Amino acid sequence: MGLNTVIILGFLFIGSYFVYTQIIQPAGGLEAIFKSSTVPPIVTPKNNPVTVSSTNKGVVAATTATNPQYGGLIFESGSSSHSWRQKSIDLPKRNNITQFSCPITVLKDNGNKIPPNSDQLYLFIYFGPNETPGEGELDIKCLVTGQTSFVAVYQGTVRSVFSLPVTVGHTYSRTMNLNKKAKTITFILRDTNTNQQQQFVLSVKNLVTPEQVAVGIEYHNKLAKGVFPDRYEVSTPNPSFK
Repeated sequence: MGLNTVIILGFLFIGSYFVYTQIIQPAGGLEAIFKSSTVPPIVTPKNNPVTVSSTNKGVVAATTATNPQYGGLIFESGSSSHSWRQKSIDLPKRNNITQFSCPITVLKDNGNKIPPNSDQLYLFIYFGPNETPGEGELDIKCLVTGQTSFVAVYQGTVRSVFSLPVTVGHTYSRTMNLNKKAKTITFILRDTNTNQQQQFVLSVKNLVTPEQVAVGIEYHNKLAKGVFPDRYEVSTPNPSFK
């Protein structure tokens, strides 16, 4: 064995000893290293709150408290002047759902103005078999005048405006009760900070079987195509039903 070979083997031994003592052994051995390189599966927790906010460019982003990859609001566009971002939940194939609930917390007033002839809705809505328009909604509506209010909507038309104010820092309980026998929808709004409550009972010709419930943001933009900067930053969990 030549001198050069001895020198090379010496360097290899020293290098191997360094790698083992300084990297492999502190990490818990080769098994631990291979385990740590495995990407853990993403767990999608139930009822994880979705926080909706706007960027400087007016593009809406959805994140969650513990997992940014869960429950994002999906962008859709019905026309050049009508856009929305929402998260929809398909309902079980049964026809005895009688109540939908979904609280909303108003985290911040961004101070953004609604474009002329436009408005913005923070949606809580359920759909029947035809999906559009929605059957019942209990939304926050923001107008170009700066006025904001909770509204009860049926088949795309505002049926009642609640007088409870939209207040930053407050959480509101929103409930829609369906009574098929009486053919009514009862919209119930409660400010959980003040415990003030209002309700509106709407008589309808027919109550269809709900097929989907959703939360999101809707933009009626008569000035330009697409979304615009949001008036509020809000947080809401997934809608519940029974």
